[in-house]
Amino acid sequence: MWKFSAMLAAVLAVVPATASADPAMEELLKPCSGCHGNDGVGSSGKTPYINWQLPQYLYDSMIVFQQGGRITAVPKHIPKDWSKEQVMKVAEHYGNNRAPRSRQPAEATKVARGEQVHLDRCSSCHEDNGRATDTKGGDTPILAGQSAEFLTAQSKMYLAGKRKFKSPKFQESYDGLSEADAEATSHFYASQDVVAPPATKKRKSR
Repeated sequence: MWKFSAMLAAVLAVVPATASADPAMEELLKPCSGCHGNDGVGSSGKTPYINWQLPQYLYDSMIVFQQGGRITAVPKHIPKDWSKEQVMKVAEHYGNNRAPRSRQPAEATKVARGEQVHLDRCSSCHEDNGRATDTKGGDTPILAGQSAEFLTAQSKMYLAGKRKFKSPKFQESYDGLSEADAEATSHFYASQDVVAPPATKKRKSR
C-alpha cells in the first residue's frame, strides 16, 4: 500500500511557504490567486485550502473544471487555453506549498460524532485522520485541516448526485449516510491539524 503522508511531505518539501518570486509563475497564478492566494490558503470558508494537497489530485480536478465536467460558480475556473503542462505546474505549486493553515472552526459535538463516522466509513482510504491517503493515483485527497463549510457543501452535492465519484469505493462509503453525519465528518476533518502533533512520551513510574 502506497501512502502519502502530510508529515513526510513537510520534511521533504522544497517549495517555500511564501509566495512565488518567479514573475512567470505569478502571472500564471493570476486566475487562481484572487480566491486561493499565491499560497493556496482559501480566502473564505467556501473556498478550499489547496496547499498541502496531492498535486495529482489537484491536477485531475483542474482538468475536470477546465473541460466543464464539474459544477462551479466561478466563471472560467481554469483557463481553456492552459496546456496540461501549465495545469500541472500550478497543481504542483499549490500542492507542494507548506504555508500554515489557520485552525478551522468546528463544533465539538459534531467533531465527536464525525470521528466515529470517519472510523466506520472513511478511515481505510483517508488514513491518519485525513492526513494521508491509501492510493498512489491521487484520487483520495488530504482532508485534514480543510474547511468544514467547504467539505459539508461538497458532501451534500455527492449525496444529491450533483457531483459524481471517480470510484465505486467512495460511493459505498456514502450509501445510507445522512446529511447530519456528513456535516459531522466535515467538522471532524476540519478539527485536525494537517500535520500530526508530536506524540507525547509517557513518563516511567518509579
